[in-house]
Amino acid sequence: MKKRMLVFIVLLFVASYPALRALMIPEFYTSHDGETHTARIANYYLALKEGQIPPRLAPTLFGNLGFPIFLFIYPLPYLLGAMFHSLGFSFTDAFEIVIGSSFLLSAITMFLFARKVFGEFPGFIAALFYTWAPYRFSQIYVRGAIAESFAYIFVPLVLLSLYNIAATQNHRWVGIGSLSLAGLLLSHQVVAFIFLPIFLGFFLLWLVKAEHKRTAVLKATGMALLGVMIGAFIYAPSLFELKYLRFDELIDYYNDHFVTVGQLIHSPWSYGFSMPGTNDDMSFQVGLTHLLVAALATISLGLFLFRTKKAAVRFPLFAMGSLSLAITALSVGFILELPAVHWLWKHLPFLDIIDFPWRLLGVTVFGTSLLAAYLVASAGRKVILSAVLLFFVFYANRNHVRINQTMVRNDAFFLSYQDTATWRNEFLSKWRQTNRWQHLEKDFRIRRGELKVKLIDGKTTSLSFLVEATDQGILDIHRLYFPGWTVFLDGKPLEIGKGLEITQDVQTETKESPFTDHSGLLSVNVPPGKHFIEARFTETPVRKVGFILSLIGMGYALAYILPKRSLVTASKTTKPVGRKTTKP
Repeated sequence: MKKRMLVFIVLLFVASYPALRALMIPEFYTSHDGETHTARIANYYLALKEGQIPPRLAPTLFGNLGFPIFLFIYPLPYLLGAMFHSLGFSFTDAFEIVIGSSFLLSAITMFLFARKVFGEFPGFIAALFYTWAPYRFSQIYVRGAIAESFAYIFVPLVLLSLYNIAATQNHRWVGIGSLSLAGLLLSHQVVAFIFLPIFLGFFLLWLVKAEHKRTAVLKATGMALLGVMIGAFIYAPSLFELKYLRFDELIDYYNDHFVTVGQLIHSPWSYGFSMPGTNDDMSFQVGLTHLLVAALATISLGLFLFRTKKAAVRFPLFAMGSLSLAITALSVGFILELPAVHWLWKHLPFLDIIDFPWRLLGVTVFGTSLLAAYLVASAGRKVILSAVLLFFVFYANRNHVRINQTMVRNDAFFLSYQDTATWRNEFLSKWRQTNRWQHLEKDFRIRRGELKVKLIDGKTTSLSFLVEATDQGILDIHRLYFPGWTVFLDGKPLEIGKGLEITQDVQTETKESPFTDHSGLLSVNVPPGKHFIEARFTETPVRKVGFILSLIGMGYALAYILPKRSLVTASKTTKPVGRKTTKP
């Protein structure tokens, strides 16, 4: 590693310390989702400890009923948190380590990308603008959005890989890029979806200057396919088994969370929530320094175009600045509280995947970070301009690097956490009649008949019982039914409607009796006699195919990166194509 680049990375560590110092406390801090994300870390740890590879059902969530959240949700931040806990850190410390590292590592990856495109000094500025922004601090200290914050590590890495694929014949960037894309997909699906068109736009820009365009397109396509393959163990169930959830029924709220121009320019820093309409208790400001950079870059690009005219469109620095400005403008435009914007969100396909329109502020931060790098790269006195920009970006965000309140949450709290760790219990199977969870003391209930039941094994994904019935009885197994559950009676699998049922028992609340919901559970018709009953949750064909694709994708990605490759690229040497890749 070059000494100069190492110096800049060390400076990023130093600059990140004031931003993360508030996390270095023995207590846990309050945030919108910090507690629920930490509960997911604890459940991911418990699932791994039980032998779930990969984890599918959360052991304690939704009242210990086997909540299928890990079939569909981004696993990477929770895996890392579980690993830190296994090293001896508390669950709350693991959460803070992961969310803190997302800030630092995203600064480093942005530096590596922007350095390649704009140069080292501009890359350093871009890295600090990428992290020292109100929205990024809101992710950490207001929302506790560990997964979304972690995803921003991989955005610059994907772009760096695409840049090198377009500029060189180095096959390793196919592997690096696929792992980076997989990391993004496995960190936060919505952030990945938001940035996919941005990846395409930048790659097309770089493709114009690539000497071997067809080869670059093939490599980029291969990179994308491998990245998707690595994430297939999550995305296969998401594509084909989401229909078994109440997700679409419970998630539909983007229409209430647009923002005004005034909120983007200045809205008081607060720790409340995004409310329906524009009367919010949290800040959506872009950042005065970031807005200043966008304005200055607009003027600079306009003057450059006016002075150079025809030559301007062929100038890489101008093209990068122009695309970054377009991304910034579009990301702001798509979150405004305007009738035309509402119409676009209603009619453009897939936009409703972005449940909160203001999530696009992350794109605004990304775009303005590159605009800051563009200004420094095109300036005559880079050091002076860099110093001015750094002063203002630090000063403008000085009050955002603090927590709200502290609270005590020990490991025992999260190991016994029985809520759903979701907003609206949206990962609930459609066989559940309500979305309310209810703690059930045991792993089973004798609903009918005289049964003697002995629990042999009571794991989340496998249960077994010795049952003695004097007459025909019904045994409810307290696990939520979801495709993958198989129940065996004396070694023979039962079919739904033939010895196996899905409960539909719901008791509404009255003056005489409280609310109860025993619906959506496994229920076995037990004939007279002694029996061995076993329930196992296994992989469906869709999940098996997804897991196999993930293993194959990971193998190919690593084969591209390792020095000695045994695949198609074996025995080929790498050499640059066309112009050098220092500055465009």
